[in-house]
Order: sequence, then structure tokens, then C-alpha cells
Amino acid sequence: MIAAEQPSAKEGWTNVIFSNLSLPTDGDFSIETALKNKEGSVVVSGTSHLTIASNASVPRILFGDLHVHSDDTVGTESSIYNFSYGRDIAGLDVLGYTANDFQITRARWDATVELIQTLNEPGRFVIFPGTEWCGNSAAGGDHNVIFLADPTKYSPEFPFDRHGNVARSFEWSEDGPDDLVPGTWPLDEVYCTYAGEAESHLLIPHVGGRRCNLAWHHPQLERLVEIGSAWGQFEWLLRDAVRRGWKLGVSANSDEHRGRCGGGVPGTAVFGTRGGLTGILAPSLDRENVAAALRARRTFATTGQRLVGLVSTPDGQSFQGDEVELVNMVPFELDYHFLGEKGFSSIEAFDASGLIWRRNFWSEAQLPATILRVTWRSKTVRSLPGGVVEWYHHPVG
Repeated sequence: MIAAEQPSAKEGWTNVIFSNLSLPTDGDFSIETALKNKEGSVVVSGTSHLTIASNASVPRILFGDLHVHSDDTVGTESSIYNFSYGRDIAGLDVLGYTANDFQITRARWDATVELIQTLNEPGRFVIFPGTEWCGNSAAGGDHNVIFLADPTKYSPEFPFDRHGNVARSFEWSEDGPDDLVPGTWPLDEVYCTYAGEAESHLLIPHVGGRRCNLAWHHPQLERLVEIGSAWGQFEWLLRDAVRRGWKLGVSANSDEHRGRCGGGVPGTAVFGTRGGLTGILAPSLDRENVAAALRARRTFATTGQRLVGLVSTPDGQSFQGDEVELVNMVPFELDYHFLGEKGFSSIEAFDASGLIWRRNFWSEAQLPATILRVTWRSKTVRSLPGGVVEWYHHPVG
């Protein structure tokens, strides 16, 4: 057992980082934490789990939230508050700022991009500037545009592209111009804006205020699809992409509007689920390597917990997101490694035809049939909000 104590801040957020601890061997470990008051009494405590595997073939595992708003647009709390919360309280490695493109002013955009560059710290915290293209579903639907290049070397093409063309869906805010200026519309125009430098950009279709429409797709720009956020969980969106033949990795983010990126709790009206997290497999924590991992689709998505899902070939040469060529249709095997706090009920694999493999841990555990499991499913209507919520139960055994 290794024990360590460290004082916390007397005012403001309580954030303690232990950076000088080391473990002598590989294995599974429990981490027990306790917050004490000045009298030495425990105020709150918790237990987490850590797995150390030095021989793992996967790169470093990072956690990010690529969909964050602030009071620059329709969110609450300032950008510095949101970014600091994500780094210091939520413990994010990577953050993507996504200002609603119709509302952000040029002055606020420039100021926040400068702030982002100030806070970006390789090895500790990577932050990307970005926007949310807010087109109606009939025009392509919501897409986040993440600018992956170093903004000090390559200025993000927003609110105008390098040719002086408008690079936002439209502009509508109390600080905007008196006359409406035609915007970048429909989604095809967004593709045209950024396709020339696809390696420096990442477009993420998602379900938000306006559902994305996967009838539109640009394989060089759209590398990930967001399947979870504070709006809900959208596995059906991934299944839709697979049925269409789109080769997309997954992400889950907060779409946080309340200043709690990377850890927002469910709301009472809208944003009724916990915000998600995107797992990123990158060799190091810096813009270049994180950007390459995102575009390579080396990701996994969680419902907000620090879960881990890894899939690789037995030789450790290929991971999720990679394309593997089969020769003469020889038998193909994949290794998987799933880690979590509470265990998993099942693991499933599907392709365009539907479910192709399933492992049911409840059945394998041979639990007594007296256990009742209640599962809340997501909306059956592919829209937001106001869809139908189903629930069902079944005996396990």
C-alpha cells in the first residue's frame, strides 16, 4: 500500500494532483481517496480502480471532450472558466471548444483563440479551437468543425475562409450586423471550405439542436461521429453510418452549455443525460499526435465514465480505426480489452447486416433468475427533444 496526503485549496475549486507516485509492478490496483476537513474528519470519500499493463501494445490512453460551449455563445460561464474546469476539475487531457457559428462575433472568436493558445500545454492539456456549424437537418444538420493545426502557424479559417468567403452557417445575434449575410449553406459548402486542407480539420456530425443528416458524407473530413452527449445516447446513429458504408470512428462528448465540460450531470429539462467522453489512443499528449489519432479514428466513446474499450489484431500492429486487408479470406481474429468500474453486461459487434457477435456476461456468470434488471433505452424517435422513451425488464439467469 502507498499512502500520500496533500493539502487542498482553501478557497475555490478543490483540486489535488499527486505527481510523484509510482507503482512497482503491473496489475490491478484500488485507489482510495478521502477529503478531510480541518479537524481531520472525512467529509467525502471514494474508490477508483487502476490497471497497469506495461506490455500493452496500444498507445497512451487519453480522455477528451470535443464539444464545449461557453458564454461566447449560448453557454454559461466564461471560456476561461470552462477550460479551467475541464483541465483542473474534470481532469480532461483534451478539450475542443465549439462556438455556435451563427452567434460568435469576430472579436470574441479572436480573443478565445488567443486564450486557447495560452492554455494549450503539451504534456498536460491540449485544446483545439472549433465551431459548431448549425445547419438544419434538411441542409446536413449539426456538425462540429475542429481546427487541428497550431493556430499560431495556421489561423483558423473562420468566420471567413482564406479567400474571404463566409465560413459560417449564418450570423444571428444581438451583436451581429443589421443585414443578414448569406452563409455557408448547405453542408456541401462547408466541405468545399475545408476539403483543400482536410488533414488540418475534423468534422463531427452529431445530434444536438438539429439532428445531423448522414445522407451527406465527406470521408476525408468526417472521421468521427458523435454517438453520445448530454442530449442522449445515439447508438442508432452509428448503426446508420455503418449501414451506409461510412468508415467512421466514434466520439462522445458533453455538448456542455453549463460550465461543466467533461463532467456535467443530467439536467431537468434539456440535456437530460450525463455528458460523454472520447477516449483517444495517441503516443503523446500534444496537438500533432492527438490530431493524428483523431483523424486515424483511434478512439472509443463512453457515457461519461472513465471506461476503456480497446480492439486490436493479435500481433498488436493494428487498432480500432485501422483498415486491415484480408488475404484469401483467411480466419480473422481480434483481441479486445474492456475496463470499467462496475463490469459489463455484454459486448456486441455488428456490421451493415446487423449483429454478428455477442458475449453475454450475465449468462456466463450464471446468476440466479431472481435478479431483475431494469434497462432504460434511449429514444425510439430519431430526433430531439420529445421522443418516446421505452423501458423494459427481463430476468437474468
